[in-house]
Amino acid sequence: MPQAIAEAKKRTPGLSSFASSPAKAGPEAITPLLTQLSQYLIEQGITKPEVPVAMLATAGMRNVKAADPSAAQSILAGTAATIAVSGYPTAANRILPGVQEATLAWLDANALGNTLTKKQGSVGIIEIGGASAQVAFRSAKADGPPRTSIQQVRVAGMSIPVVAVSYLGLGGNDARSNMQTTNDAGAFCFPNNSSGQAPSIYMPTSVRPVDSSTARYSWKRCATAYNQTVSTVGGKRSTTAPVAPVALRTLPGFNSATFIGLGSIPFTYSDLGIENEPNEQTSLRQSTTRMCTGTNA
Repeated sequence: MPQAIAEAKKRTPGLSSFASSPAKAGPEAITPLLTQLSQYLIEQGITKPEVPVAMLATAGMRNVKAADPSAAQSILAGTAATIAVSGYPTAANRILPGVQEATLAWLDANALGNTLTKKQGSVGIIEIGGASAQVAFRSAKADGPPRTSIQQVRVAGMSIPVVAVSYLGLGGNDARSNMQTTNDAGAFCFPNNSSGQAPSIYMPTSVRPVDSSTARYSWKRCATAYNQTVSTVGGKRSTTAPVAPVALRTLPGFNSATFIGLGSIPFTYSDLGIENEPNEQTSLRQSTTRMCTGTNA
């Protein structure tokens, strides 16, 4: 199917935002997307029965399931009902495990880049979502101990070994929430706004929202807080993250991969106008500091 419909023209709320109102998940999150899909299919002369729909929820819903399994089940029941009455066949309606999320992101990137068959020079991915972060790259070894997180990706008659790791809690929203909780409410990770102009509150849904008039942006302090979050959250061993982020570079295939950023990363680079800058770290620091400091940043 053409790349033109790979992204929705209008974003809808994430399913995890309906934990307290599961009945709204299908109508408000899924129906608008199916409406856009239907319009495209009409333009292309394709009928609904020809297009099975797969609803694969990611880390936000993994959080909901951990906190309130009944709410997660109710949300999935609502999305299933919405797809069922839409006229589309249902291919899937479930919560995607973190490792599968990482593996599928790798598969998409390499399929689009025509690098699936390349043992050297394939694309690795770093994906930052709202609640989790994923890292995946082609493994230089066919298998290894559990610590190496090697998955076998079978596609088009090939079996490709891929290191795929997901870190629940290192998505943009969850990481920021952790930083706010553990580092003076994260005031130095937000733009200065000493006069109190709108917005008056940053992250109002957070346990510890930040009064924007007290924000004091500092690249150094914010970077330190984020590094602490990566170490504490990403370093916790679990079935979805058996290896700490700092150890990823020791795994087979890491050093031979060319990494690209997915999820919020390209949007951030685009917003800052640095997507084509050769030195990403320096450009990110300079652009963010320029945007976030000053009396009313």
